[in-house]
Amino acid sequence: MQGTSTLRRKPLLWVVVAVASFLVMLLLRPPARVVVWFLPAQVHCEQIAGTLWQGQCGQAWVQRAALPEQIKVQISWQVLPARLLRGRLAAQINLSRGASAVQAVVQRSASALEVLSIRGTLLLEDQLLPGVPAGWHGTASVDDLRLRLSGVALQALEGRVLLRNVSSVMPAPVDYGNFSITWPRAKGGALQPAHIVDEGGPLALQAQLVLEPAGGWQLQGTVAARSAPSPVLADQLQLLGPADAAGLRQFSIAGRP
Repeated sequence: MQGTSTLRRKPLLWVVVAVASFLVMLLLRPPARVVVWFLPAQVHCEQIAGTLWQGQCGQAWVQRAALPEQIKVQISWQVLPARLLRGRLAAQINLSRGASAVQAVVQRSASALEVLSIRGTLLLEDQLLPGVPAGWHGTASVDDLRLRLSGVALQALEGRVLLRNVSSVMPAPVDYGNFSITWPRAKGGALQPAHIVDEGGPLALQAQLVLEPAGGWQLQGTVAARSAPSPVLADQLQLLGPADAAGLRQFSIAGRP
């Protein structure tokens, strides 16, 4: 009888071992599809492969009713275990679309989402930058841009973005040149205005960009044609009003989310 009881226990023991092994594997190598559970409802991710710790999403996009066509990108990620051991969830995220590619290190703390570093180059025509309309061309290069979000509110932003060979084909082809946008290091935790200057080209530009935590923005400054502008550029400058004695035109525009 004792031998029979032992034989009955062995299948049960193997079942327990198998279930335990399966649960351990899920913990150590959870499938990448688990990521979908944590995404906001408007964020979609398809063609998922890999694990939660290191995986990829072949097509990702944000569903926005205002966009007639969704901009789809490829995303891959790798959780950084060294930071996880210190109680911080961090990952390296790679995003690409066409010739555009960006790498970011993202870290989640108890109170905020921090982007510790953003590097890469984006083509304006790939429409990955918010606010860039169709028909614009050029490159945006980012090196060590950092930001911090509390919920959806922007709390801090510092770094530099270089815009090269900016042009538009609507309503007619026109070149604008090169520009730099620099956010200085935050003082006392406050979000600082960005300084925008030209880096050569047909326009001489000096401007300041103020970003509000809730998503609003204000851009103001002066602009002038560095030499005789093209007819299209001259017409666009006329829309800003008459130039002063130094040939400068002042402008101020703002937007709300």
